Amino acid sequence: MKHPKLLQRFITILLAIMLPSAFAFALEPDEVALICNSRVPASVELAKFYAQARGVPIRNIIELALPEGEQMGAERFDADVVIPLRKAIFDRGLRVKIKCLLTFYGVPLKLTPRANTPDEQKELADLQLEAQQIEQRITKAVTTLDAVIVRYDPKYQPESALDIVRMLRRAEAAMARGQQLLREAPSAAAKSEIQSALLNNIAQLGGPAALVRSTRPAMLSSLTTAPTSQPAPNPEELWDKLNDQVKAATVEAQQLLGHRDEIKSRQRLRELSAENFGLVDLLRIVQTQVDYLTPEGIIALDSELPLLWYSAYTHAGMMSNPLHYRAQDRDKSQALMVMRLDGPQSGTARDIVLACKLAESRGGLSGRFAIDSRGLTQRKANGAVDTYGVYDVKLRELSILLQRKTSIPVIIDTSPDVFKAQSVKDVALYCGWYSVRNYVPAFTFNPGAIGFHIASYEMVSLRNEQEKGWVRGMLNDGIASTLGPVDEPYLDAFPDPMEFFPLLLTGKYCLAETYWLTLPTVSWKMSIIGDPLYAPFKAKPALKVEDLPAPLQKVVAPPSSEGQHLPGYPGF
Repeated sequence: MKHPKLLQRFITILLAIMLPSAFAFALEPDEVALICNSRVPASVELAKFYAQARGVPIRNIIELALPEGEQMGAERFDADVVIPLRKAIFDRGLRVKIKCLLTFYGVPLKLTPRANTPDEQKELADLQLEAQQIEQRITKAVTTLDAVIVRYDPKYQPESALDIVRMLRRAEAAMARGQQLLREAPSAAAKSEIQSALLNNIAQLGGPAALVRSTRPAMLSSLTTAPTSQPAPNPEELWDKLNDQVKAATVEAQQLLGHRDEIKSRQRLRELSAENFGLVDLLRIVQTQVDYLTPEGIIALDSELPLLWYSAYTHAGMMSNPLHYRAQDRDKSQALMVMRLDGPQSGTARDIVLACKLAESRGGLSGRFAIDSRGLTQRKANGAVDTYGVYDVKLRELSILLQRKTSIPVIIDTSPDVFKAQSVKDVALYCGWYSVRNYVPAFTFNPGAIGFHIASYEMVSLRNEQEKGWVRGMLNDGIASTLGPVDEPYLDAFPDPMEFFPLLLTGKYCLAETYWLTLPTVSWKMSIIGDPLYAPFKAKPALKVEDLPAPLQKVVAPPSSEGQHLPGYPGF
């Protein structure tokens, strides 16, 4: 049984403690790493072209040997992308500097479900069984502590626990009550029994790592069973030995996390966790490995790359974007911004850069904003909330905001159909829906135009000449930036148009920052094409900060200072 919420809770806490900030506003050229495919000459040439056009240092160009098609198996992602990319960034002294990765034409667009080897299939089955056994051991440890608590407090009623999340809450409650009873103990014998029960529970659930964090050396004498095969002769020596053991295990675990694609590394990591970090961490490690080995659907490669420095996160479905402006602990995140310069032909990427620079040289992007809503209401006929209607209303709210607070000409269509072919000229910005994988060439785009179509399969392919998705279609028609999913993403995976476009119009953020502040999810389906440094409204903001929706006004603040980065290979 999977417990992604439980795992996410522990992982979020772990990251908040261990990982400093890598995200700051005002993206600079030397903060962008250019990722190209060494097996595709055009890919390398485009990276060099972009470096020269935008002043990115040549050392920021990183060549990876990748498949030449639009997809690669998820089972090769770590070995072919993560490990060599981490090493290149670190070896070039860019670990602290890089905030954004830019992938180029030639880098695969998506990851197909992993194909496990027979040994990995067996490992997966064994891990699923092991997860169940660990849960049973946690339950036994908690109920054993509960029994001691009830002996000294007959009125204490442990919470009923039907799953592991509740069982861990039950453990927290028992520990809290046990500490109270320890202070109230009527006799030395009672105090000794309660303290022993608490320490043994800590040792089982949190391992030696929890003991050295939360106890004094003298208290270890209360342990029923010392948490090491060769205990030291006295509590002080035992505490020192455990402390040294945990430090060494932490270093080794960090190294092993960087090789999660290797069976032996995964096995050794489980051993270290069992010996040093307790049942709760072991369950997290096992379940994370189960998620890693479980074939998932198609994922956008650019949606996995933001988590380059994350070695322990659940792969079971989408993950909330740590860089989203509403995300908790955003300033403690190690997530990277990722964008792509790509298109139906290699020349498309070059044209995008030239169009963006042309728009900037003219003082910014100008033209009409085309909005294509469907005229839906927020509630269905039976009164239930219609999520599609809620999103559609946002498009109409966006048009009202633009008309009231900006001088941008707005053309809005509220009919069920999309704009008709060749019906809208002088387009700078576009947002609309809903024609699934059936592009309608309605627009004449101005140089540097930005826009996206909200539908399910709009970036399935860029190269296939038979592809009818909106991303390929709009790129062929001259749009400079657009986004879309490589597979069914669900509606809430798209940036909110009432967040993305207003932030962009203030001119406070470049394209990459705007996208990553408003994208809801990572490790999922979405990818964006465009020049990350493009700032179409920097010179002439089209919207005042005070005219932003209230939640967004708090986003536009002075850059946060960067944290002190960990030495070595973070995440390795």
